[in-house]
Amino acid sequence: MTRSELCSDGVATTTSATIVAEPLLPAPRGAAEAAFNQAMRIAPFAILRSALFGVVMKGKRKHLDKALLPSSPEFTLWYTGLQLDQKDEDVWLELVDMLKYEPTGRSVTTTVLELLVRLEKTDTGPNRSVLLGQLMRLRATAINVRSLSGESYIGGLIDTAELNENTGKLDVWLNPKIAALFSGSRFTRMRLEVRRGLSPLSKWLYGYYSSHIQPSPITVKEIHRLCGSSATDSTKFKYSVRGALKELKVACDKHNENFNWRVDKSGTVHADWRDSEKYKRWRVKNAKAKSCG
Repeated sequence: MTRSELCSDGVATTTSATIVAEPLLPAPRGAAEAAFNQAMRIAPFAILRSALFGVVMKGKRKHLDKALLPSSPEFTLWYTGLQLDQKDEDVWLELVDMLKYEPTGRSVTTTVLELLVRLEKTDTGPNRSVLLGQLMRLRATAINVRSLSGESYIGGLIDTAELNENTGKLDVWLNPKIAALFSGSRFTRMRLEVRRGLSPLSKWLYGYYSSHIQPSPITVKEIHRLCGSSATDSTKFKYSVRGALKELKVACDKHNENFNWRVDKSGTVHADWRDSEKYKRWRVKNAKAKSCG
């Protein structure tokens, strides 16, 4: 068989009819905006503030069935599927990036090679096998994300992926309804060059802090819960968080993102996060609100 749809059981099935929806991002208005978007990866708050893409130790993945995942209070998230980690999120972010200007019911055509290049992986048999497994995990998921306002999304992280095993051609679809997770101001941008090379916990922390303009203090215990860590030694995890924050600070400094942090005696992390674009928009909005008050 040379052409197959990547399903949870590995069986080829017929692709359902396409439903066309709005793209996740509008087309860029000029070269500067296009370059800015190219340097960023987008993700919804509900995903970045939860354990959906967790910090899972190697060999410790569990199969979850309608499990209520740890998340910040403004969202409720149920999940069915094999636990996902930060490497799975790397793949998903690249797929979303390739699809961001396309109506979400349409496919984007790429190749296994292009996806590996995006992930900074060499084109080897083992890397192709790992990527195939990641695509199948993402296809086999079911999530139910519900906001405090009662809005919800029930569906998968990718709708369909079709692979031509002879040519390496890969067609990927998103569920049109997943656009609801990105609507309004419910998503954020992360700088790819900062995220690249970070350890799993640093990646999770970068996503979490990227989803805030002014993050509130958060305890190490709450970070442990939200990131889905399977670490059992609280003292060692506290040191892991310190190390991950140091790593994130170095990466942010390198790419001119202002990030500072400290952990107080109670085990609470205080972070000063100033992404220039987000903070600029927040200051303008806040100033308008004060002038109207």
